[in-house]
Amino acid sequence: MNSLPFLGVGRKDVKHFIIEILQKEGKQTTRQLFNKICTEKNVNVTYQGTHKAIKQLIGQGVVIKEKHEITLDELWVRQLIALGRSFEREYSVKKLKTKEGKLVLHKNARVYFSRTGNVSALAEMADHAKNGDLLFGQSKSGFDFPKEFYESLERAAKRGVSIKFIIPQSKEADEFAKFLRGLNSSKIAVRTTTDDYIRLFGIKDKEIMFARAFQDAYVAIHFADKILADYFFKDFKERWNHSTVFRLLKETTAAPNR
Repeated sequence: MNSLPFLGVGRKDVKHFIIEILQKEGKQTTRQLFNKICTEKNVNVTYQGTHKAIKQLIGQGVVIKEKHEITLDELWVRQLIALGRSFEREYSVKKLKTKEGKLVLHKNARVYFSRTGNVSALAEMADHAKNGDLLFGQSKSGFDFPKEFYESLERAAKRGVSIKFIIPQSKEADEFAKFLRGLNSSKIAVRTTTDDYIRLFGIKDKEIMFARAFQDAYVAIHFADKILADYFFKDFKERWNHSTVFRLLKETTAAPNR
């Protein structure tokens, strides 16, 4: 099996340039490669140095020489492609296996692959909200929130943060609605609607997170971005204006699990 030499992304040597030229332009003589490395790549190299680099690449199985022309070895190219695909798959999996299933794409863009990591991020977002901010959210299911999320909403309410939630009229959602109303703040409101909607949680003008639960997977995307937060808030506000006040179910008396 031909060897696969490391091709770094830092400072390039003559062998890098030989491979680049052959990949773009096809077969070349040693003289042609030498001239193009000197002129096109602006590299100070001797003809003997170019010849030596070619011999090394032939020995490594990267290029082949037919008569007076040099070309890339097709077998090496196929192996390199296969290696790249394999590395991409393995590296992607490793990136997904970060702490709590979190993938940081950018300091202001994150993806969560578990509800646990997602809810922890919701709690952090609630703690980001300041006096005068509006926390808004909507969810169809999954109201068994952990203690940390309830506590973050309590702290937000005490700081004077406004909170608005749209949730379904159901026994499951009833406990969460009772908790919100128990915070005794005039800045907190809960409404309901029968419309279809996605799971959202955000700070108006600042952050937004939206999630999708599948049968065997969970994905949430979090942006600390005003433009995206405004975009989703407009949709939320329209739904809010067409919603009705959430009515607690009489048969539900238990307190939320906090």
